[in-house]
Amino acid sequence: MTVALAFYKGKGNFLDRAIRLVTGSQYSHVEYIQNVEDIDPEGCHECWSSSPRDGGVRNKRIALIQSHWDVVKIDFLKTDRRYLFEWKIVGGYDYLGIILNHFFAFHRQHHKRWFCSEIIAFAIGIPNSEIYSPGTLKELVEEVNEIVSRKYADGIDVGKKIGLKNV
Repeated sequence: MTVALAFYKGKGNFLDRAIRLVTGSQYSHVEYIQNVEDIDPEGCHECWSSSPRDGGVRNKRIALIQSHWDVVKIDFLKTDRRYLFEWKIVGGYDYLGIILNHFFAFHRQHHKRWFCSEIIAFAIGIPNSEIYSPGTLKELVEEVNEIVSRKYADGIDVGKKIGLKNV
């Protein structure tokens, strides 16, 4: 089982373009994939995220077309985290959170509403999940993957050492 994140870089709609403009990143959305090797006959992965198109937190089968998505494996996470998404399906998409956290840097989290990078950072154990955009989350995951790959041979529990929760 290989856990991964898929970062959306396709053209998208107005909201995708606005997120890219405000965050200064080529990515406007992120999906959590529990098992990147598990692909159905239509070429789709089971993905978990929060999406304004789908009304908030949800799981959905998505064809991750290479020209639209960059997939990054999470080397520091080996456990099933889908249950954290299932607990949060009660709420809608956190439009206000995106505006306050990324347009005005007012860090707050609504307990029933989530945006994509916020719920995924929360699910993989990253503190202060509301501060991450898809682009900054990708940078952090790649950085931690690099640290883990260097320190794994030394037997150091890197996740706990750098402050990740529940890894």
